[in-house]
Amino acid sequence: MSSIRKLRHGRYQADYQDKFRNIARTKRTFESRKEADDWLDAVRRDATARLLGHQRRRLFGEALAKYLREESPRKASHRDDVGNIRALRWPIWDTDGRRWLRLEDTPLEDVPAVLEKWSADLRDVQQRVYVGNRIYHRRLAGEWTWQPNPEAGDKPQPRAPVRDPALLALLNRTPGRGPFSSGTLRARQHLVRRLLFVAWKHWSTSGDIWLEVNIAEKIRLDAKSLPRESWLDNYDQLLALVIAAPIGFDAAILAAAWVGWRRSNLLLLEWPRVVFPVYEVQADGNRTEIQPGYLWTPRKHVKHQKRPVVYPMVPHIEQLFQLLWENRTTWGEHHYVFHRGDGRPYTEIKRLWKSAKRRAGIDSGFRWHDLRHTWVSWLLAGGAHHKQIAELGGWANTQMVDQVYGHLHTEHLRAAAQMSKRVN
Repeated sequence: MSSIRKLRHGRYQADYQDKFRNIARTKRTFESRKEADDWLDAVRRDATARLLGHQRRRLFGEALAKYLREESPRKASHRDDVGNIRALRWPIWDTDGRRWLRLEDTPLEDVPAVLEKWSADLRDVQQRVYVGNRIYHRRLAGEWTWQPNPEAGDKPQPRAPVRDPALLALLNRTPGRGPFSSGTLRARQHLVRRLLFVAWKHWSTSGDIWLEVNIAEKIRLDAKSLPRESWLDNYDQLLALVIAAPIGFDAAILAAAWVGWRRSNLLLLEWPRVVFPVYEVQADGNRTEIQPGYLWTPRKHVKHQKRPVVYPMVPHIEQLFQLLWENRTTWGEHHYVFHRGDGRPYTEIKRLWKSAKRRAGIDSGFRWHDLRHTWVSWLLAGGAHHKQIAELGGWANTQMVDQVYGHLHTEHLRAAAQMSKRVN
């Protein structure tokens, strides 16, 4: 049994059931009659292939769900995967077929070609603006479109043009953000490449073939983005940020610039991972440290997962954490060091961070991660070695420190620079 009917709001609902082939009744809603027809044709072909004993073609949407359920949670970058997978669900307009395409409806074998179209569609975006919880894109042709949340329904809905004059005026005078960077596109392409490799290497069995050959290398990656070079020039700028931030969040900003850990490692730090120094009080009242203090992050929460990250509790950090200890509280079973006053962690900081930067007179493009850059630049200025910085900051090796911050470490060039005055 199969049928297509037009709904009241102008969309089309396809209905399919085949008891002979043991296919349960399934309904899907589409924007056009053609999309509904294409879906029914695909279902019928799949049903016939199964009846004849042919191998079922797995869809990218099935692979996404399996990857998000089984593979990604084991990665330190799981949160990044969730955001990238959400973006990969956005429908794109296929100018060749004159229809909306969804990667998740694509058979795995066809993903490289469709991902190329998906990437080209995102390169067309020139400006991005959030209004409330909605995201709007201005494309190369100058048209503003609204991108519906891909998690709002069973199937992600295609974008719609903006027609409201007042909203258009608001969008045109809001700076927002620029085009998608090549690094952003590369990260999403790399995720697809990894997923295809895992489907071929680890998921396929004799009775259930996800991919017969490795097609991961067919995914073409965009160029790497150039490293950002942004940090606070002096302590006064950091102090201005701290003063501008609300109580609780100010301590998080200060710790980010003093400890230099990645955002999730710092903001989700809990008290069991904070060890205060132990002192012995002498007869004259002076103290002697007999056991050093430190902060630590377990290996499973470190990006490269090679070793835990340990940061010594030097005096100024100890003083900050002693103040935080006096205001500690719990949230369920968690004991977060940095919290909103009621124990809740700072999982979403966009508004707080934006407000603090505006009040402190800090450039709006300055990111939270740039506090980590600030920490590195100040350590280098103080004479710290790259290997020490890599261990304290949780890098697997000194390669990233050398690539991004090497130009700040100029001590080894001083002797050569001095030779310039001897030329004449």
